[in-house]
Amino acid sequence: VETTSLFGDAQREEVRATLPVGGERVTAVTLPPDGNTAYIATAAGRVHRWDLRDKSTPKLADVTQVTAEPGVAVTALATLIGGRSLLVGDAGGAVSVWFPVRGANDFALRRAHVLEPMAAAVSALAPSPRDRRFVAAADDGEVRIYQASSEATLARMPGDGSAAHAVGFAPKGN
Repeated sequence: VETTSLFGDAQREEVRATLPVGGERVTAVTLPPDGNTAYIATAAGRVHRWDLRDKSTPKLADVTQVTAEPGVAVTALATLIGGRSLLVGDAGGAVSVWFPVRGANDFALRRAHVLEPMAAAVSALAPSPRDRRFVAAADDGEVRIYQASSEATLARMPGDGSAAHAVGFAPKGN
């Protein structure tokens, strides 16, 4: 944890914690910009959402099955601008957007948007730094640009059969 004063003095504190996922194999991890939540995805298709507001005592907020069928691995995670919307890609090529929604006792992840699936496993996700667009890459090299709110596929770039492992947006999105 790093804090900076008005005068530019930085103070850094290191906090370590173990965030167990019930023995499941971890396949992806993402932290929203505020650092108050950790999303940990598994090969079983679940996302474990950890509340990190109290850095010394992380709390498991919920565990959500985010793939259509248990056993289909989550292969990529990212958060959209603002850090509230969770992007999920899986081994079957599915791409979806999830929100924490207030329930009777606490917040729980709920699927908000389902986007056009890719033909191969999703290998990378990258949000736009300016809006609700994001890029998804697949194991067959295909790259797509999606708009999360409208569930639109804005662009498709065919792959060459080799996996694309990293994608991103330019800072100005142009």
